[in-house]
Amino acid sequence: MILQRDTSDKFGSLDGTASALKRFLQELAELTGIHNDDSMPVLEFRFDDVVARVSQTVNNERHCLSIILQLPRSRQSGYRTRAVEQLLFFAVSMVQPEVLWNADDGCYVVVHYIPTEFFPDEVSILDAILDTSNQARQWHAALCGGEPDGS
Repeated sequence: MILQRDTSDKFGSLDGTASALKRFLQELAELTGIHNDDSMPVLEFRFDDVVARVSQTVNNERHCLSIILQLPRSRQSGYRTRAVEQLLFFAVSMVQPEVLWNADDGCYVVVHYIPTEFFPDEVSILDAILDTSNQARQWHAALCGGEPDGS
């Protein structure tokens, strides 16, 4: 008797549902040593001077991957005023980003929600996190005159 393996679910493929996204985020959390009960994990990544917090949320009644990036502070004068001019570039390069000012820390925070149905596989989730971080860093570098840390 020959046993056949079910290959209909390829390694790393997702079905575009909230439960598949949650399962993948929980697997990532376990790989990093975070053991949650059954709650939604919040993962934190550091890309040079940008801190990314990744989780799942509901935005406008859609399940989404939530990517929240805290950009570094800038010691340059006029930092906040130039941001308005640069936001157009950023808004065109990303789909519906929200850019907030964190007055306590003196830095920008980028919030990006991406609906779960846009993720056919696990790699696309990781790509979205990296792409969002890279685009935010480019925007911040342009805002600081080409220097990511503003100095």
